[in-house]
Amino acid sequence: MRHLLAILVVAANALAIPQLINYQGQLNGTGGIPLDTTVSMTMRLYDGPGGAATLLWTEAHPAVAVQGGLFDLTLGSITALNLSLMNNTEVWLGVTIGNDSEMTPRERIVAVGYSFRVGTVDGASGGSVTSDLIVTGRGTFGSGNTNSGTNGFVAGGSNSASQQYTVISGGSENAISSQWSTISGGRLNSVTGNWGAIGGGLSNSVSAPYGTIAGGQDNLAGANNAAVGGGRNNYARGLQSVVAGGGGLAADSNSAQGAASTISGGLRNLAIGTQATVAADGTTRHAETIPRYLVAADRSQLTLIVPKGLQAQ
Repeated sequence: MRHLLAILVVAANALAIPQLINYQGQLNGTGGIPLDTTVSMTMRLYDGPGGAATLLWTEAHPAVAVQGGLFDLTLGSITALNLSLMNNTEVWLGVTIGNDSEMTPRERIVAVGYSFRVGTVDGASGGSVTSDLIVTGRGTFGSGNTNSGTNGFVAGGSNSASQQYTVISGGSENAISSQWSTISGGRLNSVTGNWGAIGGGLSNSVSAPYGTIAGGQDNLAGANNAAVGGGRNNYARGLQSVVAGGGGLAADSNSAQGAASTISGGLRNLAIGTQATVAADGTTRHAETIPRYLVAADRSQLTLIVPKGLQAQ
């Protein structure tokens, strides 16, 4: 009659977690005398301790050396261990020596055997996190993403962030090549100015520091602190200029070119003077500031507006 005393030890290191479990034991013969022999062993994993348990995995070791009763072998060295086994609520190990019946009782794999599952998430096919998650360094989620900057975060698909402290939180084919910049989602959006931000949409571009585009399509924030609220083909080219929305299919549909100029919406509007403002009503308007005069006019019929206290000359 053989008696078995066994210890399960996970084989692991800091750089990679092998999907192996080291199994060590002591095999004694009748009267408790340690054996010196070579035996075959079959290792099986079950989802429970009893006879009705489901067999999860099996591995045969044809020649295990026993010296002074001591032996060791590695589970998974012949038949690969699948990490999905550890998704079971319970996992029990059964040992058969030679042609004997399986030894009883089975041994339950507890905390030590499970620990290699948390060593890495490489190759994980699913799961859930039920408490706080702290990640140090870059975070990349999704397929085809590139995240090469320090402490960057990229999610979605086929997005690219190459500079430090950048965030792409979703969408596809978005790109950031500036620092401290953000794209929240959408497709084919680009930020090349530091501290730039795009909320979403399609084919929008922030090319200067602190530029912002909330959404829409084919919009451009091309000067420091310029902003576009949405719409299509709206260009904010002046320092601190704003295009709130509107626009159309034609390129440069609304264009705020002057410093601190504003277009509130509409179509084919142009603000080229410093602090010029166009309050859109659906017509084509033009606004510019020149020395001593503010001119705001329909392009087909100019109207001269003289600031209070000045005379037209």
